[in-house]
Amino acid sequence: MHKRRAICLLWLAAVTALYFFENNSGTRALLATSILVPLISLISARHIARRLGCALEVPESAVSGEPVSGRCAITAGKLLALCQATCSVVCENRLTGERSTLEVPVDGRGIATFILHSRRCGQVSVTLQEVKVRDWFGLWTKAKQANLHTEVTLKPEPVTVLIDAEPGPGDTGAAGDGRLRRSDEPDGTEIRDYRPGDPVRQIHWKLSDKLDRLLLRETADEYRDQVLLLLETCWLDGASSEALDASMRAILSVSEALAAQDLPHLLCWQASGEDAPHWAEAQTAEDAATARSLLLSTAISEEGESVISRLLRELSDVRFRRILVFSPRPDAETQILSEHGPVTLVLPDTVPYTGADAGLQVVSFGKEPELKV
Repeated sequence: MHKRRAICLLWLAAVTALYFFENNSGTRALLATSILVPLISLISARHIARRLGCALEVPESAVSGEPVSGRCAITAGKLLALCQATCSVVCENRLTGERSTLEVPVDGRGIATFILHSRRCGQVSVTLQEVKVRDWFGLWTKAKQANLHTEVTLKPEPVTVLIDAEPGPGDTGAAGDGRLRRSDEPDGTEIRDYRPGDPVRQIHWKLSDKLDRLLLRETADEYRDQVLLLLETCWLDGASSEALDASMRAILSVSEALAAQDLPHLLCWQASGEDAPHWAEAQTAEDAATARSLLLSTAISEEGESVISRLLRELSDVRFRRILVFSPRPDAETQILSEHGPVTLVLPDTVPYTGADAGLQVVSFGKEPELKV
């Protein structure tokens, strides 16, 4: 600004000297123009800065990866064409923590249009921080705080998930379901084939040896006939935003696929700064959409105790048909969940599994996942 003022003063000095040396209509018009035009622009800018009104508009939702158009509307009267205005817009993805600042010029109609580019899903906070008004020559600038806030939910790109519903302990058990009925077992106890991730302590060793295949003793009273979908949103130190985005896309895709088949399931996650995990029960498409909105608005924490560790304090003796853990890290603490049901670790295809748990079922989730639940 100081440089512009110095240049303007030098220009006025030169025009004034020219006027004194050549006093004619041309030099008089040049001098008058050199004084009046900057003065009018300066007066207009100061007038607009005092009466400035702002509005911020973005769509409620969009698909991640696609450009999102938003706009700032400035109400300042017709004098806006006589000066310049710039909007400072800050965008932050609560899920991945990605942040960007846009400086958007305002046109003569008082509209500043901006495009939000985000390859990651999540809830993006859009804030119109301030509007800067200045004259055309940069002699005076005024920044007016706006602090207008809104949000846009970026849904993940839809992917295909194949769900093969396996019968649980609460099912009636049609022929060929791999489940045995024994009269010598206590009431409410059933025997089924062992699946990777099942707790070893529940293996029926005597019967397994007799039938030459691993069988599991399962008590229906301790069972909850639901699938648990758990998203690791804490303990993410070192996890990339790309892997977190893929894990979010995975859990939402599986939830929608389960809801399409009217299969009850629970979603579990934890927001930053909170002590207890969040739960969302879903069975219908409407339930899945509600859970999606809650999940996408989650703010993650890169440090602290994992969601799995916090969850164990609440589960007690509850068992699930299956537990799917969606994690952007390959070292998720899945082994401690095996007491509550068969566990499957779902990892993005960019995150290879490096653990040593041979009994854990690990599924790589890519663009076209196929999961059996």
